[in-house]
Amino acid sequence: CERTNQVSLSQSLALLNGQEVRDRLTQTNNRLGKLVQSDIPFPAKVHELFLAALSREPGQRELQGAIAMFEESENHAAITEQQRERRVLEDILWDLINSKEFSILR
Repeated sequence: CERTNQVSLSQSLALLNGQEVRDRLTQTNNRLGKLVQSDIPFPAKVHELFLAALSREPGQRELQGAIAMFEESENHAAITEQQRERRVLEDILWDLINSKEFSILR
């Protein structure tokens, strides 16, 4: 069996739509959950996600985009600030693991 660095369509779809990936991201006791519960500021949490997923820090534009995403996210009275932050960080991590850069690294 020959190994290739090319990502197959089924692999891409599994990452984009896979329930297993979604379940792992939303677990409360995972690395993301611990990050959300920490007292470090939101930009530092974004740095941690980039380091964990891509082994690099975010560029200035990427960081500013993440901060804008958080600031523009709806602040419903029904959810706490921590839950809101978690949702945004989950979306960012979802984007990172579905990036071409992640598929090449992993």
